[in-house]
Amino acid sequence: QGSKAIAAISGRNYVIPEDVQKLFIPVLCHRVELSAQASYRNIRILSLLDEIINSEPVPPEKEAML
Repeated sequence: QGSKAIAAISGRNYVIPEDVQKLFIPVLCHRVELSAQASYRNIRILSLLDEIINSEPVPPEKEAML
């Protein structure tokens, strides 16, 4: 829903990957809980989410069909 809202505010009636990326960390950072082992290894939630979102290339935006 948030990605749809960003698209609408941007004047589009479709969602692009960047819309999803903008909300990925703010939405998930408070929902992810690290294991004790991850905490012991000093892994931080924000770093982990950033690594996840940047691990896959963003597909190019296709031309909007009119």
